[in-house]
Amino acid sequence: MSRNAAVSQAMSPLNPTEQRFSASVNVDALRQSLSACLPTVMSTVLLEVGSTNSWLSDRLRDGGLADLSSADMGVLSPVQRLVWAHHQSAGRGRQGRAWVSAPGCSLTFSVAFGMSRQELSGLSLAVGVVVAESLEQLAARQRHDGVEHSHFKVWLKWPNDLVAGAADSGGWRAKLGGVLIETVPTQQGRACIVGVGVNLERLSGEVSASYGATSLSELGLHFDVAAHLPLMAKALFAGLSEFDVSGFSPFAARFASRNALLGLRVHTSSSDCPVGWVRGVGSGGALLLGRDEDSSVRHEITSGEVSIRPVMGVGAQGQRT
Repeated sequence: MSRNAAVSQAMSPLNPTEQRFSASVNVDALRQSLSACLPTVMSTVLLEVGSTNSWLSDRLRDGGLADLSSADMGVLSPVQRLVWAHHQSAGRGRQGRAWVSAPGCSLTFSVAFGMSRQELSGLSLAVGVVVAESLEQLAARQRHDGVEHSHFKVWLKWPNDLVAGAADSGGWRAKLGGVLIETVPTQQGRACIVGVGVNLERLSGEVSASYGATSLSELGLHFDVAAHLPLMAKALFAGLSEFDVSGFSPFAARFASRNALLGLRVHTSSSDCPVGWVRGVGSGGALLLGRDEDSSVRHEITSGEVSIRPVMGVGAQGQRT
């Protein structure tokens, strides 16, 4: 079976019930643009799934997404897979939190990439950089009432939150989305599964206590899944390939320019440093804390399971207080 035949089979025609759920997405256009933009990636479009990460993980573990070949493409290597869902009914965030949204209100997709690199420190930060840059490029191309969105910036809250706001550091910072990274063994070796969730409409799921929540539509932006997802996914696969070769280093400065916590006093769930001032991140993406505002002593937090909460409030208009 050729790859195109397999993709076509996975993306069967929609019945009337399914059409009701996919009204906001041109599914045929999405299929075509994914195939054209990502010719070496096996892509699957789902109308509803529990979790795109779990869907990919289960199939990779079972060998259900074995590499396919055709006369003109050869064997796909390394593992490159993408699954997008119009509705993710049991989405997962960090630390087992639920990510729930109404159909069409969130961009929910996952990619799988075969990694040869053993050390994956900083990968969630690198992915965050790529997604943030993609969203800012989208904003730069759109106009709202004749005004370019040059003020729009996506900040990154260590280790995996996307927070949107104005380009100046005092502007709105509310949670726009997040990244979830898992690893799974495959017949070809270890694969990383990267899940991305971005609020397209008003968030109906997980809310950040520190930042509140926002969406692209509230920021005056429109995300056309068929047009924009393939471009974002292409950038993401390129970023994963770069990380596989060079690690976090190529992304360090790009992350530093959008570090939402830099200079803030934070509470942590680490008993070694329950309170500290964020100084930046290390060469491997560890969060660096000073024990007081002027301290040169650095405490490293490497585990994404440690909770980091800024010692600040968010007012009604989204201004830091």
